[in-house]
This record gives sequence, C-alpha cells and structure tokens, in this order.
Amino acid sequence: MTRYLIAFNDGDMPYPRPPELNRDAQRFAQKVKEAAEWVFSAGLVTHEVVSVVATDGTVTDGPYPESKEHIGGFAIVDVPSREAALDWAGRIAAACRCPQQVFELLPGPNATRNATTYLITFRDGDMVIPREELPAVAKDVTAMRRAAKQAGVWVFGAGLETHEVVSVVGTDGTVTDGPYPESRSTSAGSRWSTCPRARRLMTGPAG
Repeated sequence: MTRYLIAFNDGDMPYPRPPELNRDAQRFAQKVKEAAEWVFSAGLVTHEVVSVVATDGTVTDGPYPESKEHIGGFAIVDVPSREAALDWAGRIAAACRCPQQVFELLPGPNATRNATTYLITFRDGDMVIPREELPAVAKDVTAMRRAAKQAGVWVFGAGLETHEVVSVVGTDGTVTDGPYPESRSTSAGSRWSTCPRARRLMTGPAG
C-alpha cells in the first residue's frame, strides 16, 4: 500500500465556510476511515506566523517566508505547548540536518485541552546530505522518531518522494497531471491517505 499526501492551498476553500461544507467533509472523512485508508488530517490555524528552527536550535519567529520551494517532508506532533513543539522541531532539525518550520494545527473533533497538534516541515532542497553521511543521518532520524514515540507526542511523519509530478483534482473530480504548479500559496490543510492516487510519500518505517 502506498501513502499519499493530499493538500489544498490557503485561499482555495471559501470563507466563511457554508454549513454544508463541514457536514460534507465530516461525512467524507468517515467513509475513508471505514475503508481503512485514512491516516491523519488537519487544517492550519494560520500561516501568517511560523517559527523556523535551525539545526543549532535557534528559533526565528515571523511571517511565512516567501518562496517558490515546495515541502520536502513533515512530522506531526501532539504536545502540551508551542515550546515543546519547538523543542521537537530542534531535534528533528539536528537529525535531518536542515531547518524545520512549525505550524499549529486546528483542533480535531477528539482534541483534548492539555495538548496541541503541530505540523513540522522542511522545504525541498534544504536537506542536502553528502552520501557518506547518509547512514549517520538515518540513524539519528530513527533515534529521534523513537524518542518522540516513547514520549507519546509522535503522530505521523514522512518525506515526499517528489514534487516534480503532482495530480491536481478539481471539485468536479477532474484530474490534471503535470509538474507542480509554481505558487507562493501556503498549505492550509492536508489529508494523509493510503489511496492509490495523489501526491506520493516516500516509503519508510510506518509512521
């Protein structure tokens, strides 16, 4: 089974949201869960404020940096505070040898008040590793993921296999295949699915 990331850009979804939109989205999510093809989904609280955590742990807060680069990989953590999310982002940055961006996600229907979910991503092109260092990086990433799981904060993580080819599916079901469209829009929401079509994720250890 292959995993795919399905996402939409900020501004694509109408606001204010019509009542039927949330209803239809919840019905759809339930159907996919029943088909055992659902992994995780969430929407961003905002893309206006993002924390970028460097490999040395330095945190820079500010508006989302304008860039035509695309997401290269991501992790989802469920933690008690933004400080905790930044701490884990620092560990991921050190393990992956590239800066990480931290976004707070909207609470889901089963959210608890003592934890907040964050999306931690790195941009395609930031993770440039010499071949001789790959074994050490793989070891560090595995250790970081194991520590996050043991701490009970890890939800899901993966890297994108490629951003060169993406399928854009319209609201009427029309599919357009081609290179990733150049855009400065930031992701506003996403779905992780094991269905056979969408943006493919790199294969690797589960979760």
